[in-house]
Amino acid sequence: MGQGVVLFADKIEMTKEAVETISTVGKIVYLDTQSQEELTERFKEATVVVSEYTKITRELINSAPMLKGIVVCGVGYDHIDVGAAREKKVYVTNTRGSNAEAVAELVFSFMLHFCRQALGGDHFIRKGHWRSQHTGDLPEFLLGMELEGKTLGTIGLGAIGRRVAQIGKCFGMDVLGHDPYLEPSNAEGIGIKMVGLEDLFRQADFVTIHVPATSETRKMVGSRLLNLMKKTAFFINCSRGSIVDEPALIEALRSRTIGGAALDVFEQEPLAPDSLLLSLDNVILTPHIGGYTKEAIRKTSLVVAEQCAKILKGEIPPNVVNKW
Repeated sequence: MGQGVVLFADKIEMTKEAVETISTVGKIVYLDTQSQEELTERFKEATVVVSEYTKITRELINSAPMLKGIVVCGVGYDHIDVGAAREKKVYVTNTRGSNAEAVAELVFSFMLHFCRQALGGDHFIRKGHWRSQHTGDLPEFLLGMELEGKTLGTIGLGAIGRRVAQIGKCFGMDVLGHDPYLEPSNAEGIGIKMVGLEDLFRQADFVTIHVPATSETRKMVGSRLLNLMKKTAFFINCSRGSIVDEPALIEALRSRTIGGAALDVFEQEPLAPDSLLLSLDNVILTPHIGGYTKEAIRKTSLVVAEQCAKILKGEIPPNVVNKW
């Protein structure tokens, strides 16, 4: 007999191994509707709730007398009322670090696209435009650049930001970092030069951001910082859409104030069909796939399972974000 109920509030891919880990200590219940009434009703029996996007409000937390933990499938927990959970001694945990490699590699897939235009070259051939073997006859947009010697600016040096910095060093890039919560000596020991936020935007050829969505970081990247960037520089956001002032970024792209941008996250998800971002030719858009790899799903689901199991056993789970 299980020791509690684990409610999956979102459709989350879990490996067989992870499901078995949870099933040995509890009963798994999948919520197959986003009805608020159904969610409230299911919360009444839940011991642990697993959420990726579903908003967990104070009202829901207070309606759940058996609730002991909320496990966020992912890094960001801005959709959870952490304060309300703390008041009720309900753990809130996340799976930080489990998708660091996946997100970091997506960042570099964006950077390499900006540098080499491989997809543009593919289209060039498929449309029958390649009619000369002389490189001098190729269009200017296919003239690439190299990452080596370029400056990478990484905002936020948690697991993902550090991995991005490490890969940047392997490409021979100069790496700048900004993280007010990290001692400069810790970053400089792995080859990252810590600078102020404005200096990072001024100097970097590529700016990538990896910070949580909080009241402090909401719209932290707006016209003031974007206007500091080089006209040839690129901005990448694989963090949270709310961190960027989207209209300001659209204007910077439209006016060619910056070279381009790559966005895996947006203020509104899914992206609205009438979003002005869709009309721009200097931005890459992907549907929040940063952590969507086979390897990351396996690692993340095992972390979810481990934390659910510990909570059900009455133990303190790892990755607690609301310690008391």
